[in-house]
Amino acid sequence: MKNITFLTCFLFFLTFSLKTSAQVTQILRGSIFDKQSESPLVGAAVQIAGSNPILGAVADENGNFEIKNVPTGRHLLTVSFLGYNTANIPNVLINAGKETVLNISLEESVTKLDAVVVSAKTQKGAAANELATISAGVLLRRLI
Repeated sequence: MKNITFLTCFLFFLTFSLKTSAQVTQILRGSIFDKQSESPLVGAAVQIAGSNPILGAVADENGNFEIKNVPTGRHLLTVSFLGYNTANIPNVLINAGKETVLNISLEESVTKLDAVVVSAKTQKGAAANELATISAGVLLRRLI
């Protein structure tokens, strides 16, 4: 009976250790910048699409990002920033032997808007504010 219990525990720990060691990860790092001005895009979001748990990062003040524990293989990378077109980078290869470093440029999103017309009207005789003063003659005419 002791041998069966020992064998069961041994197989359980062997299976668990093989499962955890089989998942090889690496670091993905890079920089994100404006395509025209080449200035860093501070706060740009980088995410590995379809990852569970969600893997991603936000660019720092120099436009640099780093995502740790990325499983090896090919991944779709999504990069987005307010006012810029979202970039989808397919087949980003993560190797077990070395870090992957990317330089990503985003193009500014140009949206043409229609003209906006602002107009205002005032009522004649209406006070512009609550503390408006009026003459005694006008006040008497309103009371009569």
